Amino acid sequence: FKTITWALAMIEPSEDHPVTIHLANGEYSPNTGEIFPINLPSYVSLEGESQDGTIIDAQSTSRVMILDYIQECNISKVSLQGGYDSWEGGGVYLSNSSVAFIDVNVNNNIGGSYGGGMWIWYSTVILNNVTIKDNISYARGGGIFIGTESNIEFINTNINNNYTSGWGGGICF
Repeated sequence: FKTITWALAMIEPSEDHPVTIHLANGEYSPNTGEIFPINLPSYVSLEGESQDGTIIDAQSTSRVMILDYIQECNISKVSLQGGYDSWEGGGVYLSNSSVAFIDVNVNNNIGGSYGGGMWIWYSTVILNNVTIKDNISYARGGGIFIGTESNIEFINTNINNNYTSGWGGGICF
């Protein structure tokens, strides 16, 4: 498949048949035909070839990824960058979901009001060997905004050089 969006249209994941989409090193962006935001369904995981070499870049056309009401999802060995949303979650919008991020960079995203890198709401999230840096929000949570009833486990995670003109340059709870 040439794009993640195309691969998602071709699969039928289920609890009994989860699917992992393997991504080769390279850029996945509007320039290469990718459509943003990427909407992952339940029981689908994305696995890149390497954390710094597999780049998913929305090039400021939209947020990078939406994870809404999904279960059993792992995102690993990728960089999520160049996302923009005028309200929340420039890099990742995560709501009512259970997701693990392993060996992931979330860099250079803008969430207009909440969560430049990630906006997390009513979700259970594992961040393992994740770098969240150089993200911007103009109200709260330059790196991450963590909202109501979310459970986050941080393992070897670096959150640095994020900006907000409001509360929580790195993280806002």
